[in-house]
Amino acid sequence: MQVQESNASPDRLSRLMLPLRSFVFGPQNERLEYLMDSFLKFTPEQRAAAVVGGIGGFVFFLFAIISMYFAASVSLQNSLDAAFASTNRLKEVQSNYTLARQRFSELESALQINHELSLITLVEGKAKEMGITVGDFPSQQDISVPTAPLNTSALKNYRLAKVRFSVNRAGLKKIVEFVVALESLPNRIRVTSLIIKRGFTDKLYLDANVEVEAILPPAS
Repeated sequence: MQVQESNASPDRLSRLMLPLRSFVFGPQNERLEYLMDSFLKFTPEQRAAAVVGGIGGFVFFLFAIISMYFAASVSLQNSLDAAFASTNRLKEVQSNYTLARQRFSELESALQINHELSLITLVEGKAKEMGITVGDFPSQQDISVPTAPLNTSALKNYRLAKVRFSVNRAGLKKIVEFVVALESLPNRIRVTSLIIKRGFTDKLYLDANVEVEAILPPAS
């Protein structure tokens, strides 16, 4: 049985090669015979030229195949490199997104302290603690919707509290310390405007106009 199987394989291969051989050389090898007859009719110089041309054509054909292979290999390698680079960028973006979500959650928790925040009361308390005279407060703090870049879908229910006031008769160092103290509070207050003016009556002291703001969590 093994002998029959080994004999069957060459027969099957021969049957598969018949259409290819017929296509190249002709059904009865007419093309091969025509080429041989034509070659024999050539002069020695023509035969040498035909042989050289055939070898050159074969070398050119082989070189073309090799070039196409290497070009395809380079293209495939470039595609793989681009795919790996995209994967690495995606991992980096995912990592940054996870970190941003974590920081946003921490910020949300921290802003809960501002649930019933009154900037006027907070500023007056800090000024009294530091011995600074403040005034010209509005009747109430201004509440608005955060603008870009804060006006995102994640912050659409948050509010922005803002108040403007004046600092009277204070030294430059004291004013700077007061501003730093306000921004260091756990309420995440931000000083958005600071205009310092020299006093008219006493040149040793300064006056200042200050604007501060803070983000308030969604109203319950």
